[in-house]
Amino acid sequence: MQRCFPKCGQDQKATLMKSFFLLLVIVTGAFGAGCKKSNKALIDEPGSLHGRWTHTAHYSSIGGPGQWLPDPNRDHWIEFSSDGRFRSNTAPFPAVSSYQVLDSMHIKLTTFPAGDSLFYLYSLHGPTLELSQYAPAMCFEGCGDLFTK
Repeated sequence: MQRCFPKCGQDQKATLMKSFFLLLVIVTGAFGAGCKKSNKALIDEPGSLHGRWTHTAHYSSIGGPGQWLPDPNRDHWIEFSSDGRFRSNTAPFPAVSSYQVLDSMHIKLTTFPAGDSLFYLYSLHGPTLELSQYAPAMCFEGCGDLFTK
């Protein structure tokens, strides 16, 4: 400090150092407060993927026009948590542990423990979710699953 402020007395230098330290603490605190991650869960808004979905139908086609076949067993479900976790009790989803929304039409599901990725097209229409796998396997005749909240 003597080289920076040669004409200042010892008390003035101590005051400047305290002011500098206080300013450093305030600036660091402001940056830290601005970068805190929110722990609030995302709100389950209408049109949101989050929540539990009940499997209601399966789309199938064997070369001709496809059709939705109702699922008589309504206890199959999938669940998207707001923190990226995924749970399910229906094939092929039980091995899936997490998901990532890639954009407004594509979602990536990741299996555990293998870490394989399954890519799906998805569409939301109110309380209805439609999923159709496109990679690594794809149905050429058409296939998909329909879920409702």
